[in-house]
Amino acid sequence: SIFNVYPQLENGKWTRVDIHRRDNLTPTRFKAIIGSIKELVSKGYNINFIEMSATRFALDHYHLRNEIEKLQKNSNFLFTKVWPEYAHVIEFYESEHCFAAFTDSGCVQEEMNELGQLCLTCRFNTDRPETIKDAKTNLIVPPINTEIIVKMFEHVSKNEVLIKEMISGKKLYGENV
Repeated sequence: SIFNVYPQLENGKWTRVDIHRRDNLTPTRFKAIIGSIKELVSKGYNINFIEMSATRFALDHYHLRNEIEKLQKNSNFLFTKVWPEYAHVIEFYESEHCFAAFTDSGCVQEEMNELGQLCLTCRFNTDRPETIKDAKTNLIVPPINTEIIVKMFEHVSKNEVLIKEMISGKKLYGENV
């Protein structure tokens, strides 16, 4: 179980952050994303930041690793390598401890629709527009700057009506997916 690997995830609701697309690893966008993670943690949100290969490169290239390592003193922040098993990811997303996915992955947008969980897509557009237009289970959060990312995250997190609408959105990808 992922909760045996990372028992901290059993405390409250967590947002799993996975950023790996090259267009989000430019200096302006990546620094905005890291800034938003820092601010959300300081505001008390539970954040699990996944270090993917591209993320590792950007953290080191822009000398931001120290900023992330400082956050590890907070009980509401977890910085992990890619999880050992894909089943762990699904287990977490299906659990009561998942608040949302904050991602730039197209596949995660599809998975969150199927699993009935919130998806906040860190991009300016998506190749999965049906998750926004038809299902309404996904929200684009453009990585313009830290302030916009945090405001959009808080807009969702503080709006119970919106949360209910997003998690009960139409399933798009058929039966027994």
